[in-house]
Amino acid sequence: MYGFAHVLKKLPDSYVNETNIKGSALNRKMNFKKKELSALLESIEASRACASRADLKDIILKVKDLSGAEHSACGLGQMTSEGLSDGIVPLNGNYPDEWIDIYVSQKLFYKDPVVRYHTRYMSSCLWSSAVKAFDDGLTDDFMRLAGDFNLTRGISSGITDPCSGAISIFSFAGKYCEGLKNKKIIDTLTPHLHAALVRIHEGPLKNHSLC
Repeated sequence: MYGFAHVLKKLPDSYVNETNIKGSALNRKMNFKKKELSALLESIEASRACASRADLKDIILKVKDLSGAEHSACGLGQMTSEGLSDGIVPLNGNYPDEWIDIYVSQKLFYKDPVVRYHTRYMSSCLWSSAVKAFDDGLTDDFMRLAGDFNLTRGISSGITDPCSGAISIFSFAGKYCEGLKNKKIIDTLTPHLHAALVRIHEGPLKNHSLC
């Protein structure tokens, strides 16, 4: 059976622009082009069908392209009453491998203002907003290191499951992904990406790698 994204591709642009698709909740105020809306729906369908780390890596790379980012990665952690426990287990899309190695070995998730933001708030944010929200020495140290890899601008999102305490973070780096439409794309996809990430991960998070 074909998904809605496949059907949408077959429709003429005039039909998409003149019917309720344009006025739907998914497309309200953003006025996505048919190609963008189709890619968004494909990402949702792919997330629901996601069954492996390789599947999810492919999905976040496609979301990277859809949102105008240059790099993408995601990670899973565990929240307790005392905060983030055992850090974030990363699944790398196409961040520099050297950066991922440094990030994990130096436990930079405890300094990363984006991670710190998403341990408190379940909404997408520009990295600049996270930096302002956590304007301290930990953030200064982190941003200096990230600057060496030109990873100081971008957008991220995250969800914390109130029952299990599982926290997911999806990170998209690049100066061209900071617009309102891209933020809406990330907001729309995050619940589906979160469900996929939690589903493909089994067992305790400690000492486990998704890479």
